[in-house]
Amino acid sequence: MNKLSILNRFKRLAWVQIFLLTVRGFSREPTILFWAFGFPILNTIVFAMAFSSDSQNDKMIVALSQKNSFSAEFLSEITREKNMNLIDVPASIDKEISELSGKSSISNINELSKGVRDIFTLEKADVILSPTHIYSIRNKNQFKAQETAILALIAKANKMALPTTHIEVPGMRYSDWFIPGMLGLTILTGGIFGVTFRIVSDREQGLFKRLFLGPFRKIDYFIGFSLARSLFLFLQVVALAFIFSYLFSFKIQGSLVEFFSILFLGGITSSLLGSAIASRTQKTESASGIANFFFFPMLFLSGVYFRVENFPEVIQKISYWFPLTAINTALREIANNATGVMELGPQIGIIVLWLVASLGITLRFFDWGTET
Repeated sequence: MNKLSILNRFKRLAWVQIFLLTVRGFSREPTILFWAFGFPILNTIVFAMAFSSDSQNDKMIVALSQKNSFSAEFLSEITREKNMNLIDVPASIDKEISELSGKSSISNINELSKGVRDIFTLEKADVILSPTHIYSIRNKNQFKAQETAILALIAKANKMALPTTHIEVPGMRYSDWFIPGMLGLTILTGGIFGVTFRIVSDREQGLFKRLFLGPFRKIDYFIGFSLARSLFLFLQVVALAFIFSYLFSFKIQGSLVEFFSILFLGGITSSLLGSAIASRTQKTESASGIANFFFFPMLFLSGVYFRVENFPEVIQKISYWFPLTAINTALREIANNATGVMELGPQIGIIVLWLVASLGITLRFFDWGTET
């Protein structure tokens, strides 16, 4: 049997025909290709440019090292400062902090000692302030504003200046945190809205009745359709990742294969979630309401624009089980902390759980358009 014969047999598979039918619908209509592929990319870039600024409106968190060595005048001034929150640094890591004075850049956050790393990551400190030094790993523009504010207080209280050190750490900018969330939101939006409306539209136009009379099963339709939609979603986020790399110097610290594998898995899950929503929905008006019911809680509670930790604990526990929360967390861990997928078992488990549940609901309740 020659290769051409094998290829022809493969093309005649039912799910392959559905895959090709879906892909050709995009390729044959340039306007559809733009609105389904190009426009979401442009829209996401605009949002990223609007929200990925490294400036902060929150209070500056200042970690005080060797607090007892500061003058009473300075402590009085900084305590009264409304735009600063103070946290104390354990005396056990004072030596580790002093060792930062010789650093100007590092390749990974894990090169910092655990005590110092915890101050910056767990305690969310913007700067560590000692009697002789100011340390920061934030964005340069943000650091300059923080430096100016602290030096102004020091000058006001003690009439003295301190040397400062800014350490370049990949993955610590707000844009580094924000961009993976935008990639996750892109695949969720394409899955829920793109897939849901397409399925409901096909049902309204009677396509499923024709498929039902042909040699097609539900599983054939959803394998072909979901793979086609997931492919387009994947190509969208790959394009976005390269654009963000150029525009915002976004760099993936971990494995590119693992990063894009999470994106592809998330794309399939989002597509199947859209299929589950549309499984018995007869009208696009109803589809819009149901899709928004699933979409908006994840938009605001899954850590796209705001950190999940900012919400009350009960909201955090609910958000933890959202597929978008798991996708965003996994992408950020790989991109910013070089975390391997073997350490992301809970997040991958949640994504797979939604994938299996969505597929099961779709196959069980999907309406070919023949039900009365």
